[in-house]
Amino acid sequence: MLRYIAIFAFLFALPLAAFAQPGITSSIVSNLSCSGVDCQLCHLMELVQITMTFMVYLGTLFAGLVFAYAGFMLVLYKGGIAQRTQAKQIAWKVLWGFLIMLAAWLIVDTIMKTVLNAGFGPWNEITCVAQPAPLPAYVPPTSPLYTPAPPPASVPEGNCPTNCVPISASVQVKAYPQGCSAIPNPPGGTRCLIDSDFDAKLVAMVGSLAGKGIPAGNWRVTEAWPPTYRHANPCHNRGSCVDANFIGLPPGRPTAADIKDFIDSALSVGFKPVYEVKTMTQRLNIQKDLPPAYHQYLDDVQWITAPHFSLYCSSCL
Repeated sequence: MLRYIAIFAFLFALPLAAFAQPGITSSIVSNLSCSGVDCQLCHLMELVQITMTFMVYLGTLFAGLVFAYAGFMLVLYKGGIAQRTQAKQIAWKVLWGFLIMLAAWLIVDTIMKTVLNAGFGPWNEITCVAQPAPLPAYVPPTSPLYTPAPPPASVPEGNCPTNCVPISASVQVKAYPQGCSAIPNPPGGTRCLIDSDFDAKLVAMVGSLAGKGIPAGNWRVTEAWPPTYRHANPCHNRGSCVDANFIGLPPGRPTAADIKDFIDSALSVGFKPVYEVKTMTQRLNIQKDLPPAYHQYLDDVQWITAPHFSLYCSSCL
């Protein structure tokens, strides 16, 4: 009798020992490697595999217990034919069920490895790779040329350098007081002022644009010194930059080609031009028709009143 008890105890302990192996229990109750919106399809497969693994271990434990029970019946009822036949049937049914369970596990495991391209082989774990973070939304660049607030009623003037002169007559200028604000006894009468070196470049630009089919009557300076707005860029208070724009062009112009010609002429005389539009959509519509090298000379500034060029001169005082 003691021998039978020892055999039963050994059979009962086998599945418990397997179930208690290091890493098995933790793999059954392990959590997914994601949470919330970080989860993806791969983690669904991971959940299926964790659940399936748990069921296999649980089935192994159950099968061991049933085998032990069948063995106990064979030993205890060794003289009863009916009991021994029942015990053998139980053992065979559990064995076939256990084999079917393992086969199903292998089939599902192989399918998941194929779908996820994770490599073949049973009992492997699925490793989900974190997806890259989405790109941040595009934020239109801000312009250093203006502040979005409207100008105050009285705009304090800066000190134009002593070599400021009235803009040459060959350069079209928006008439005072739209193109510049009032100053006491302006040396140019009612004509706006600008740094003398800057004025020379404007005169040269008139000839360059005329050679490209844009005569002096089709563009003009719209903001000179003293400025009519409070600009963030101090060059407006020094008389070393201006705003300019096309005028009198036929319908459908200026085109991207006109803007490119203006940029080329400005660069040729030593200016740094920036063509500003009000919206990003306007900028992108122009940008698609310009070579990539010209994209740096475009900007969208939401608080401007109309598209225009800003001309800068790093060599001017």
